Amino acid sequence: MIAGVDFASGDFVFEFDRMIAGYDNELIMNVYHRCISGCDIVGASSDTKQSTTSRIFYSLFNKNSKSQYKIQTESFRILSRRAINRINQMSLTIPYRKAVYANCGLRYDNIIYEEKVPALPAPPVKSTYRKSLAFDSIIIFTNVAYKVSLAFTMLMMCLTIFFAVYTLVIFLYSKPVEGWTTTMILLTVGFFGIFGVLSIVIKYLSVIVNLIFKKTKYVIGSIEKL
Repeated sequence: MIAGVDFASGDFVFEFDRMIAGYDNELIMNVYHRCISGCDIVGASSDTKQSTTSRIFYSLFNKNSKSQYKIQTESFRILSRRAINRINQMSLTIPYRKAVYANCGLRYDNIIYEEKVPALPAPPVKSTYRKSLAFDSIIIFTNVAYKVSLAFTMLMMCLTIFFAVYTLVIFLYSKPVEGWTTTMILLTVGFFGIFGVLSIVIKYLSVIVNLIFKKTKYVIGSIEKL
């Protein structure tokens, strides 16, 4: 798909995920007319029910993504040359096309069509690849990994503070084994510092990911040619 888009030279490029699907040929022209009416990226999605794994993935992705556009399963889509150039400027690699399209800052639309003929099954794809792609997309284009890792870090820091207070209480109101208090204080301070550094590293990595893959500084609403 990426190689085909790179070799294409037209002002508009279609991406077909399935060569034979249950839609009329006029849908292709409807998507094209929607594109030239003011959208740089337009997809076509069937109204059939998605699989459970797909629903879970898209629900998790759309809920935690900062993009104003929601992604879903598409049969095909059209890209304007402006969209292709914009995406190529954003990054050298495209880990997940639909996520990059939704975050490129250009207008994105989707047409839902009624599937009249059951579509042929897509070529088999290894489940490990699909899981890896879904996992990478969630990490790169959403805040799920950042929220989970930061919450876990904060939890561990709170536990470290709790054990530090517990150590002081034992030292003041009990008779601990000689050297136990010093060891516990050293361990709690050390672990607190480690998790403090981890929180900084997590934020740093989040900033890097935002700079590389989330460059949507603005969204173009319309363009008038003079």
